[in-house]
Amino acid sequence: MSRKFIVLVIGIFFSSFGVGLSLKSNLGATPIGVCPAVFSDAVNISTGTAMAVLLGIFFVMQILILKKDFRPFQLLQLFATLIYGVFVDLSEVILSYFSNDELWQRSIYCVLGIVILAFGVFVMLSTDFIMLPQDAAVAVISNKYKKEYGKIKITLDVILTTIATASSFVIFSRIIHVGVGTILAAIFVGKIISLLQKSAGINRFISWAIGD
Repeated sequence: MSRKFIVLVIGIFFSSFGVGLSLKSNLGATPIGVCPAVFSDAVNISTGTAMAVLLGIFFVMQILILKKDFRPFQLLQLFATLIYGVFVDLSEVILSYFSNDELWQRSIYCVLGIVILAFGVFVMLSTDFIMLPQDAAVAVISNKYKKEYGKIKITLDVILTTIATASSFVIFSRIIHVGVGTILAAIFVGKIISLLQKSAGINRFISWAIGD
């Protein structure tokens, strides 16, 4: 159990660092990071705090859908949410020491953000332990209403991106944090996760790390 938790935290760090890289790129935040980025600017709070609020909404959504079927063990999602928010802010602090003046730099941050985010999510899923609330909410909706997980995930990404786009336009009179990077992340994060799941070597290493 302790090894699973350590690997889970490592996965959370990679995932949050991927979000931080996408923000650093200024080419568009990832779908899960785009709303926190917009609203953190609007109400002057950290991106990590805004991310924790968003994940809290997904946590409440699960309770409302599952009702009496909600398991107390899932309360650990809140602990994972807290860690995720802290890591997002930590990632922004670390990345603040690096320049993003040139397009080639921003492009590298964008690509690395997508790859590292996908790897982090892959690691978290591989532990089969605690899911972050947004991933758990997708799973709950998929199971409850017998819908394909991938389609629910895509729908959620579209909704979050649409909310961020409309909100940024209303609040700032321009679109911020939504861009080509957002679209690329929506397309490729899932594909990269699928490729990682098919890699026997990486899966053997993860299994060894968590003690399976």
